[in-house]
Amino acid sequence: MSKMDQDAIKVKGRPESANETPHVVQPSRKPMWMRRALGSALSLTLMGGIVASAAFAYHRIQEDASLATENAAILRTSNPVPVAADVAVSEDAYVVPRRYIGLVVPNRATTFGFEINGRVASIAVDIGDAVAAGDVLATLDQRRTNAALETAEAGLARARALLQLREVEVERAQSLRSSGTITQQSLDQALSNVQAARADVEASAAQIRSLQIDLEDTILRAPFDGEVIEMSFDLGDVVAPDRAILTMAGTGRSEAHIGVPVDLATRFTEGDVVSAIYRGREIEVEVRSNVSRVNAASQTMNLVVALSPDVAAIEGERIVLMADQTIEQRGIWVPVGALVSDLNGLFAVQIAANAEGDTLEIARAPVLVHYSDGQRAYVSGAIRDGDKIVTEGTNRVSPGQTVTVAAVEVDD
Repeated sequence: MSKMDQDAIKVKGRPESANETPHVVQPSRKPMWMRRALGSALSLTLMGGIVASAAFAYHRIQEDASLATENAAILRTSNPVPVAADVAVSEDAYVVPRRYIGLVVPNRATTFGFEINGRVASIAVDIGDAVAAGDVLATLDQRRTNAALETAEAGLARARALLQLREVEVERAQSLRSSGTITQQSLDQALSNVQAARADVEASAAQIRSLQIDLEDTILRAPFDGEVIEMSFDLGDVVAPDRAILTMAGTGRSEAHIGVPVDLATRFTEGDVVSAIYRGREIEVEVRSNVSRVNAASQTMNLVVALSPDVAAIEGERIVLMADQTIEQRGIWVPVGALVSDLNGLFAVQIAANAEGDTLEIARAPVLVHYSDGQRAYVSGAIRDGDKIVTEGTNRVSPGQTVTVAAVEVDD
C-alpha cells in the first residue's frame, strides 16, 4: 500500500489521536437563480389565493343582493296583509301628570313652658289629652310668690300712710307760711316730701302688680284648643323660663307642606282647589299659601295646603299632590303597540305609505319617545299629519311589504 493510500484512509477513518480534529463536510448551497424562482412561485401562489377569496366574497354579495331584491319583489307581489292604523295628528305640547310628596302638619303647633322659675307642684294633663284654650296644664309652687306679694302689699300700706302724713305737713306749712312764721324754703320742702311719698305709693303698687302676674304665671294654661303631644317634665322638677316643657297641636283643619318646583308653585294662588292622594284615596285640598323662599338643596318652594275639616289627618302622614305639567314640544300621540325596535336601540313606527297605484307599502319612520303613560307614547320624528301609522299587526309586516288598512282611526 502506498503512502498516498494510507493518507486517504486516515482522512476517512477515525483520527489516530485525540489531538487530531475530524474533517467536517459543509453542505452545498443552491444557486441564486433557483432561490429566486422559488420565491416568485410562492408569491404567485399567495396572490392567487387572495384573488380567489375576493372573487368568492363578491359572488356572495351579489347573491345576497339578488336574494334581497327577490324577497322585496315577493313582498310586493304577495297578498297584502291587513293591518289597523291611526291617522297621525300633530300637537304643539303634551301634558304630564306629576306627583309631589308632602307631610301633614297641624294647623298650629307650639312648644312652650313656664315664664318664671319654680318647682313643678302639679300636673293636670297627660300626652294625648285634648284640652281647650285656658285649661290648666300644670302649676308651680306658689309659696315664695305669695310671700313676696304679702311683703309688697305691706310696703304699699306703709307708703300710703307716709303720703297722708306728708299731705298734712304741707297743709300746716302753707298756714304757717301765710302768717310768715316759716320761710318759703320750708314750704317747698314740704311739697317735695309729698311728691316723694306719692312716688313710693306708685312703686309699691307696681311691685304688687308684677307679683300678681308672677303668681298667674305659676299656672301653665293651654293657649288654644288642641291636643298635648309631648311633655318633658315631671312633678318636683325645677324649671326655668327658657326651658320648653310641653308641646301642643291645634285640632282645627290640618295642613300639608309640599315641596314643588318653582314654576309650578307660582301657578297656584290662595284659594285654589287641587287634587291629592291621602291614605290611598283622592281628596281635594285648598291652597293657603306658597312660601316665597326656594330650598337651596332641592330647588323647590313650600306649598301650604289645607285639608278638609272632615279629614282626620295625623301629623307626619304622607300626602301626594297631583298636578299636571304642560311641556311645549311638537309631536304625535301613538299607541305603545305601534312602536317597534330600530337601529342602535331606538324606536320607530311603521307607516302604510302610498306606493304604485292604490297599493300601500310599509315604510319605517324613526321616532324619539318623549313621554309614555303606559298606553300611549308621545313621539316626534319623521312623521307627518295624515300618515297612516300601523297600530296592530306590526309584528306581521316589514318595510316594503304591501298591506291593506282594515281600520283607520283618527286620534282626537
